[in-house]
Amino acid sequence: MADLSKDPEANDWEADAGEAAIILPSYTSSFTVNFDRPNGPVPITCYAYVPPTHDAHTTTLFVMHGAGRNCKTYFMQWLQWAEDTGSVLIVPWFSEEEFPGSYG
Repeated sequence: MADLSKDPEANDWEADAGEAAIILPSYTSSFTVNFDRPNGPVPITCYAYVPPTHDAHTTTLFVMHGAGRNCKTYFMQWLQWAEDTGSVLIVPWFSEEEFPGSYG
């Protein structure tokens, strides 16, 4: 795995909920999906790694963070596994504001 602290092309995530800023490799990305609620849609940011060899049969792993809201840490912990196995990795971030407590 690359030395993330020295990658000039890396994505620099801001800290969330007490989590330190984490530098991600430039080959990772993020996207937003809307979660529909009765009072309107809530945007959820998802962080992703898609291997260059992906196809319709590629394994996809969704990793959900807990009440600590440390999705970036989970993303980094699972990234090496995703790279080694050629799997897609998706880790959504549920904000405390939109999803308070552990049940949201």
